[in-house]
Amino acid sequence: MTTSKSFLLLFFKKEDFFWPILPLLLTACGNLPQPFAGNPGARAIQLATPPVARLAVLPPRYPGFDQAHAKVWAGDIVDALVAREMPALVGAPSAVDWSVLPSISRQGYMIVPRYELHDGTGKLRGIIDGTPQPAFMWESGDETLLRQSAQEAAPKIGEMLTGIEAARMEADPNSLLHRAARIRVAEGQGASGDGNHSLPAEIRTYLRANGIVVTNDASQADYTLKLEVSMTPFGQTQQEVQIIWILTDARGREAGRIAQLNDIPSHSLDGHWGEVAEVVAQQAAPGVIQVISNQLPARKNATTS
Repeated sequence: MTTSKSFLLLFFKKEDFFWPILPLLLTACGNLPQPFAGNPGARAIQLATPPVARLAVLPPRYPGFDQAHAKVWAGDIVDALVAREMPALVGAPSAVDWSVLPSISRQGYMIVPRYELHDGTGKLRGIIDGTPQPAFMWESGDETLLRQSAQEAAPKIGEMLTGIEAARMEADPNSLLHRAARIRVAEGQGASGDGNHSLPAEIRTYLRANGIVVTNDASQADYTLKLEVSMTPFGQTQQEVQIIWILTDARGREAGRIAQLNDIPSHSLDGHWGEVAEVVAQQAAPGVIQVISNQLPARKNATTS
């Protein structure tokens, strides 16, 4: 289970490029439509790495702490986790969920919030103590205090999960920390001409060149890369081409996506994509590799639990 999050937004605008270079690129690429020559488009490449597990948060029970306030606090914890892109819910965990068990302990006139992290088997994996706060504020259910405590805890829970996953992967000789990733590249959907075939074929080449193992065996693949293309008329002589590469893990959960958007002359890609497919794949392949890299916890964060 990993909760490491990263978002990489790369924006390319025409005015950002040194224009005299573009004719050279176009000459080298033959009939390559200009927007794809070193310019993935205004919305550019977007990598999103969602987490791969859900956290169940149970409202705590404590003498003097009203259960209505406990439910509000549990909801605040869920909101803080979701804001950091860790799927969470209030309630009992399912058989595969991890759980966060919040509690409070009184120390004189202060209350210390505590968060226990349990894995899917119920095993305690870590404990986080929050900042002590006046007991009367806790017992009155001060909404600002409850929300601030939840927001303080969320990043610490994320760091703990990352450390646990790093330790697990470090200890597993078959994890992606110790071998190259295996990817199955599916045929595309929605492209005109031969794009549904030529785009996947080209990106297979670039992935192999960067140390990724490409396989046709879905049972052996760590990830599957799917391609979705939409081509929409834009004005009288242009088409908007949106190319989305979606990377899913072995369980079918989305790990990330790379989106490329550009305008091209209408019907210029109705036949062979040729060099266009090559350039699109060349630009998308580093994004795919980055998505995989984002899934791997940093070795320096590895801890045992």
